[in-house]
Parts: sequence; C-alpha cells; structure tokens
Amino acid sequence: MGGKENALKRFKKSMEEIHKDNVKIDSVINYTDREITKLKNIEYCFFPQLIIFGIPDSTKKMISYSTLMAIKEPAVKGWTFLDYSGLSDEKLNFGRGVIR
Repeated sequence: MGGKENALKRFKKSMEEIHKDNVKIDSVINYTDREITKLKNIEYCFFPQLIIFGIPDSTKKMISYSTLMAIKEPAVKGWTFLDYSGLSDEKLNFGRGVIR
C-alpha cells in the first residue's frame, strides 16, 4: 500500500467514498484464532474478516467478506496487514523462488 501514510490516505479516501453513498461500517469481525506460520524468519497468518455495513434502506444490511494477511518481519516493529481478498500472486508481485 505504499507505506503507513499512503495506506491511511487510501483508507480515508475509501471511507469518504462510502459515506457519499450514505453507507457506514456497523461492525468488523476478525477471526483471529488462526495458526501463525513461519517461513524462514518471516511470520505470517491469513484470517477472515466480516464487515457489516449500514445502508440507506435501514431494514437491510450489506455484508462483505475479505481475508487479511498479517506479516511479521524480524526487523520491523509490529505486524503489517494486507487485505488479501481478490489478490493474485502477480498482483502481490510474488513469484516462484522469490522467498528462499
């Protein structure tokens, strides 16, 4: 996402677009009881996320499902999170033999 500042700008822009359509996020459910895998010295985990939106028709809700990928690199403080939904290896710029 181009770093923390760029990610926050993109998130803010997305939220502004959603609000233009009178849509708001009611709930976000992260299923975090997942096993963390380690590849060399990088830890990672995939976990599903359910997002419930309020829409103009108050008798209905919109539900979105996505998958988050959490990555922990040893030289970086904390975890990095990516919305992995709909991404292919090509979009993530992963290829065979890149991680050794």
